[in-house]
Amino acid sequence: MPAGDTDRSLGQWNAWVEQGETLQERRARLAQVPDDMRDQVKSHLTLSWHLKSAKRQKSIAGKN
Repeated sequence: MPAGDTDRSLGQWNAWVEQGETLQERRARLAQVPDDMRDQVKSHLTLSWHLKSAKRQKSIAGKN
């Protein structure tokens, strides 16, 4: 999504930023999110990371 694209929904921005392959790419994408949505997208990314991390920990614990 190009910078300045304000016709996208919050969910679309969330998905687009999260699909960045590296941390640097996700940060670059986050910088392109409109200012009024950036904090919400950042919160989504944090929550998503925590959920994925918890799932990995649960999976690892189940293998022991």
